[in-house]
Amino acid sequence: MTAKKRAAKKRGKKRGKQGGRQGEKQGGRQGGGQGEKQGGKQRPSARGVDVEAVRRAALALPGVEEGTSYGTPAFRVKKKLFLRLHQDGDDLVVKLDDDVCEMLLATEPDVFHKTPHYEGHPYLLARLAVITVPRLVDLIEDAWQLVAPAGLRATRQEGR
Repeated sequence: MTAKKRAAKKRGKKRGKQGGRQGEKQGGRQGGGQGEKQGGKQRPSARGVDVEAVRRAALALPGVEEGTSYGTPAFRVKKKLFLRLHQDGDDLVVKLDDDVCEMLLATEPDVFHKTPHYEGHPYLLARLAVITVPRLVDLIEDAWQLVAPAGLRATRQEGR
């Protein structure tokens, strides 16, 4: 079962406890949150990304390999983890400098947060439902810069 399916199943169980039904308006949004279906096609929303957008952005960077961490998609450079899908399926775990983490938590609390598990560690959680694609791409690039060796970073600079 994929992380996306597990998350959907989990949301379904929560709705059952609250008496809601799938398809009812929940939290001000209708449907899956990645855009509404219109004429059988998925219309992209201004905010929110899916796992495929994360995958495309991460694998576009030199030396990135996809694997798993805690059973979810994870991305590494030279075996160094810099990005993974959180096991809840709703958040992205991103490696960032402590100063950057503090700044993002203070300035964009609707997008970024930390759980007690990550306190004292250079990781931040980004909410997939609210982050924009351009912001995601910048965030992944910043995380990649932290773990990529100098040679790969130089290759990236030359390619721009």
